Amino acid sequence: MPDYRWTVDHVTIPLSASVSGAFSLKHASALGLWAPAVTSCAAYLQVSFETASASFLRAAAADGAGDWTWALGPGSKAAAVGAVAGAFPYARVETGVPQAEVRSFAVVTKR
Repeated sequence: MPDYRWTVDHVTIPLSASVSGAFSLKHASALGLWAPAVTSCAAYLQVSFETASASFLRAAAADGAGDWTWALGPGSKAAAVGAVAGAFPYARVETGVPQAEVRSFAVVTKR
């Protein structure tokens, strides 16, 4: 029997781009991200109260010491994001450099 408390969605970063499509965090109590092998870079989480592109800003680290960052490179990687995005209904992934191929990130939310 499937466990409907967990939802897995996929967002992509287009070729030569550095920002994914938006994904919903509505009613999510936990967030996890799974990244494919990417062009080595730092990744950031952008959050917003609406889906308009201009409204997205980088999320601050939980300790307030700069942006929430995630070092990505060769090989896949996963991260439990925690409370960083909990107050916002929408988020997206930003990479520090444009990607050499289309990248698909898995977004795991617990409802």
